[in-house]
Formats: sequence, structure tokens, C-alpha cells
Amino acid sequence: MSNFIQVTPFMHVDNLDRALAFFTGILGFETQFRAPDYAYLHRETVGFRILEQKGPDGAPPGNRRFAYYIDVRDVDRLFAELKPKLDTPGRCTDRSTSTTASVNFSSSRPTAT
Repeated sequence: MSNFIQVTPFMHVDNLDRALAFFTGILGFETQFRAPDYAYLHRETVGFRILEQKGPDGAPPGNRRFAYYIDVRDVDRLFAELKPKLDTPGRCTDRSTSTTASVNFSSSRPTAT
């Protein structure tokens, strides 16, 4: 049995409340721990650590040259769950900052060569 459990990335954001609203309200994660500038979120076997950083110590806005992928067994089931939430006007759009959140669904499956 493998000794590794999971990889839990840190995501740096400029607005923790807005990030939590997206992850819990849209993507269905649960907040397992919350501090004023930090939260740990979890759903099934996936975890995220989200850290709010503002000002000169924060991550620069725009393309931060990384992406998070969550592999799922049934992309169609997840799409059916998330589509009504994503179609609701105003649920995951906030034009007041340069931060952009998106959800991409792909039906492509990895293949062994």
C-alpha cells in the first residue's frame, strides 16, 4: 500500500471570502478549517489550502503560470451537478478584480501507450 495520501496545494488569493464562496457554493467543497486569512477545504479525496495575501506580499494578479487539475471518474456526473450553479447569473463572476475562476470540462480520457 502506498504511503502517500494526497497532494494538497496552497492557493494564494486576494479575497478569501470570495474564494470560499466559489469552492463551497459552486464546486461543493466543505470548509474543514478556517482562520482569518487561511482555510482548508475538502471534497471526497481532494483538498485545497487557501491563503489570503494582499498588498506587496500577495501573489501578482493575472496569469500566475500554474493550474489545478482535479481528476474525476465521471466527468458527465460532475458536469450535471455543477452546470445549474454555473449557469446562475452572478454566481461565479466578479469583475471587480483581475482574479478569474473557470471550470473546464473535458471528455478526453488519458490512454496508456
